[in-house]
Amino acid sequence: MHKVLKIILAVFIVASVEGSLVSAVSYVNQTDIDVIAASNKAYSDFIEVINDEKSVANGAALAQAAAASSAFNNVASHNFSSKLGVKYIKKSAEVKKYAGEIKVLLDKIAVVLRERDYNAVNQYLAQTRNSVKKYSAAIEEVNKAASESNSYAEYFFLLVTIATAAMAAGSFIWFAIGRRKQSSPDLLAARKAVAFSSLIPLVGAVVTYATFMLASNAGGTYTVAYGLILIGLASYISSILRYIILARNTPTVSQDQSTTVK
Repeated sequence: MHKVLKIILAVFIVASVEGSLVSAVSYVNQTDIDVIAASNKAYSDFIEVINDEKSVANGAALAQAAAASSAFNNVASHNFSSKLGVKYIKKSAEVKKYAGEIKVLLDKIAVVLRERDYNAVNQYLAQTRNSVKKYSAAIEEVNKAASESNSYAEYFFLLVTIATAAMAAGSFIWFAIGRRKQSSPDLLAARKAVAFSSLIPLVGAVVTYATFMLASNAGGTYTVAYGLILIGLASYISSILRYIILARNTPTVSQDQSTTVK
C-alpha cells in the first residue's frame, strides 16, 4: 500500500513540476528580432541612396554604406537566444554567417565609392544582393525554428496537463472510491482529503494552460504565473503525507472471526 502511495506521489510531483516549468516557456526572441530588423532597414536605406546619383556624388551613399556595414556587423557578432532550442541556434549561425559576408561586401563598396570606381561598385552590389537573398532565406529558417520551439513547448505542456488530469482522476478514484471497509473513520476522512486535494493541481494546470494560450495568441513578451499548480501540489503532498502517517499509526481492524456452536 505504502509503495503505491509513494509511486502516486512521485509521479504527481514530476507531472506538476514539469508542467509548471513549461507553462512559461513560450519565448519571444525580441533582441534577435530587433538586431535583424535594424540590418534590414539599414540595407534598404543603402539601396535607396546607392541608386541615386546625387546621393552617390555628395557622399550620402558612402555614409549609408558605413551605417549598413555596422548594422550587419551587429548581427554577425550578436549572441542569439539559446532558449529556443538547438535548431534555432543552428539556423541563427547561418544568419550570422551571411551577415558577416554582407558586412565585408559593404566595406568593399565603401572603398571603391571613395575611389569612384563605379564598375567595381556594381560588381560588389551584385554580390551583395546574392548574399542578401541568402541572408533573407536564413532569417526565414530562424523564424520557423522559433515558431516550432514555442509550439513544442505548448504541446508538451498540454501533454503534461493531460497526464496531471489522469493522475488526479486516478488519485481521486483510489482515495475517494476505493475505500476499505476495515478503515477507521479518521483514515477514511484522510483518504477523502487526499482525493479532493489531488484535484487542486489539476485546476491549477488547466487555468495556467488557458492563460498561457491566451497570452500566446495575444503575442509579444509575456509571463505566465503558475502558482496555482504549486499551491495545489503543496496541498496534495501535505494531505497524502498526513494519510501515510495516519495509516502507519492506525492498526488494521481485523474481521470478526465466525464461531460455530456444537
